[in-house]
Amino acid sequence: MLNMMKRPIRAIVKRWGIVASKKRAWDTEFANGQWDYLEHTEGDLIYACVEKYSERGNILDLGCGSGNTANELDYESFESYIGTDLSKVAIRKAELSTRENQREAKVKYICCDIESFVPSTAFNVILFRESIYYIQVSKIKAVLDRYAGFLKPNGVFVVRMHDRKKYRSIVELIIQHYQVIENHLKESEIVIIFRVPMNKAMGSV
Repeated sequence: MLNMMKRPIRAIVKRWGIVASKKRAWDTEFANGQWDYLEHTEGDLIYACVEKYSERGNILDLGCGSGNTANELDYESFESYIGTDLSKVAIRKAELSTRENQREAKVKYICCDIESFVPSTAFNVILFRESIYYIQVSKIKAVLDRYAGFLKPNGVFVVRMHDRKKYRSIVELIIQHYQVIENHLKESEIVIIFRVPMNKAMGSV
């Protein structure tokens, strides 16, 4: 019962708290198994979208959790994958499953905050898989615009959200400010693929 009472508090902390508080909240949830049900998502509609645009290139997965994306994507569909997560517990789980699947040659994980992480290369796909809504809505555009500088010339953002109605404001923000290439709907879920319009594109690294 006590743990159930703490969940709403952690939900607030994960979006509005300072980084140290967010880390503790995420580590607690990954350690107690709250996210174990997401460790096996074979057949998710996100994979065909990522594989289509990765062009056997580089993928950045912001909010990778325990590593199911890196371990369930077609291994031949990418050259390199970087997954980031704020939780050290999640990163350890991801690294373990990646070693078990013998994917270490292409896959790397970094424990960091999405809002401050600075990549060292450019990517074909930058993925927010159920992670973008943990950024305050007022900050999302600035975060996307910064990461746009790390997309290759034909690179895309791929955003997946399990409830497009609940996160309607994020969907509308993306539609208003970016060039939507595709969107895929399944029940309440949505996957949006988009890039920065050419007249607003920021220089890639």
